[in-house]
Amino acid sequence: MSDEETKSGGPDRLAQIVGLVFGVIVGGYVAALSINQNDNSFFGAAIFFILIGAGAGAIGWKFTEALRAFLSGDLFDDWEKVARRQGQIDQARNDAADAKRAEAKAARDQAARTQAASPAPAAPAPASKPSASTDGGAQDYDRDGKIEGKDEGVRPSTMPSAREGGADDLKKIKGVGPKLEAQLNGMGFHHFDQIAAWSADEVAWVDANLEGFRGRVSRDGWVEQAKLLASGAETEFSKRVDDGDVY
Repeated sequence: MSDEETKSGGPDRLAQIVGLVFGVIVGGYVAALSINQNDNSFFGAAIFFILIGAGAGAIGWKFTEALRAFLSGDLFDDWEKVARRQGQIDQARNDAADAKRAEAKAARDQAARTQAASPAPAAPAPASKPSASTDGGAQDYDRDGKIEGKDEGVRPSTMPSAREGGADDLKKIKGVGPKLEAQLNGMGFHHFDQIAAWSADEVAWVDANLEGFRGRVSRDGWVEQAKLLASGAETEFSKRVDDGDVY
């Protein structure tokens, strides 16, 4: 007989012996009580003894095995297995939660990298402004706190046509070119003395009504130039016009 068989068979035989002894004692005791109380025959008592003894022996056998298992640590081993299994389940749950958190963090990092790599929206183009050399746009030319369009200031006196002898060469005023001279003539301004006589409110009206050249009168100082030219004097610019260096 091998050592393993001896180890496994010894405790089993011990349980069998204990069960047999326990069954004999219980069965004999119950049979003896039965004979004394009921005057049954010996044969009936023997049958009763066998049945009761077998049952009691089986109970004793199983009780002995359970006691042996408890004392040898088998039950503790089972409890340890259950605890270890529960620990494995808890660890699996923790690993799954960690994996979800790592996946969410990776998604956030990827979104941040994508946003950082996206080009910034282009700045809106600045609104175009009218050129200062052509048209000053709608402004408060008469400085009354209101922008009134073509109703700025006061309209000067005009002439339907030039006097005898013809119109003055308004192009001698710096800032007045051929197109602007034609516009001034169309508005009723033909002579230097007309422009020289404009008041501040009249300058504001003309500034607001020069199509394409708003603000030019005050910006280039037409009134001061016209006063010199109306008196017969010349300016450096008018000399250049007379010499043909401008137009």
